[in-house]
Amino acid sequence: MEVLPNIEKPIEMDYVNCIRCGLCLAVCPTYREHLNEISGPRGRVALARKSLEGELELSPNLVEQMNACFSCLACNEICPVGIRPAELTLSMRYVQEQVKPASWKQRLFGDLFPHRGQLETATLPLRVYEHSGIRKLIYQLRLTNLLPSQLRDMEAMLPHLPQRPLRQVLPERTDAYSQSRLRVGFFLGCAQNLLYAEESEASVRVLARNGCTVITPRDVQCCGMPARGYGRLDLVRAQAKHNIATFEKVDVEVIVTDCATCGSTLKDYSTLLKDDAEWASRAELFSSRIRDGIRAGSSFCTVSRGRDCLMSNSHEPYIGNR
Repeated sequence: MEVLPNIEKPIEMDYVNCIRCGLCLAVCPTYREHLNEISGPRGRVALARKSLEGELELSPNLVEQMNACFSCLACNEICPVGIRPAELTLSMRYVQEQVKPASWKQRLFGDLFPHRGQLETATLPLRVYEHSGIRKLIYQLRLTNLLPSQLRDMEAMLPHLPQRPLRQVLPERTDAYSQSRLRVGFFLGCAQNLLYAEESEASVRVLARNGCTVITPRDVQCCGMPARGYGRLDLVRAQAKHNIATFEKVDVEVIVTDCATCGSTLKDYSTLLKDDAEWASRAELFSSRIRDGIRAGSSFCTVSRGRDCLMSNSHEPYIGNR
């Protein structure tokens, strides 16, 4: 009898070839923290296999182990037989959502994240907190010491926010400073728009300074990684289709992003939509055009120092293969 019928789930080749060599454990941050087999990629692959083959119930404890994965993708890169444990854990989260969906995920990732205006309104209190002087006063009086430890840590990680989201002030078309030699699309991610506006504005300026006409569509949606991380693959595909169609309208040669999360997810659109007859070729073309800040800087930027270097405006996670 088929286990977990009528839902989309990983195929056997996604997990059956694991040889349990343990190389993935050496690069897994959660395994290094807990030194527990089920807290590493090898253990998660075994749990997923037992669940998919009907030997283990899709219990809260099993789902918790799948959700504990950081999806840093290090295990994917080191596996000698091509198992992709990080992708498998993401797929198992989607299995859980199909079996027992959580309504709050639809409200957050389906109703809020795709709509830039609503997301900007939702983060307005943070901008007021930053620019009204309240945050400065709290630090001067050392009132952060009165906060619960977790909330205090979250507050400390909050970057200095722009007065206005970048989407509201950045023009959709930024002409090259000199003769234009390339028409570039710029994917402005949610975090860049709301939290790191100065960095993304600098990235657009660098592209223009290096002879690129930059098109930044206002109606792009979230890249989809937040929804994917919480098991809503259906929402990711919907957002992917919207973003692909949006950039098709502006006719650009390459698409640049300075957000590591966005870049990784946008490149995966071709994989996420490979089985969709209508969108597979369009997604393949879209993903082939994605360039992250460092690759863009090294491939078509002629100015390479100081504030005119696109590499200096990219997230640190880009230092590597992805």
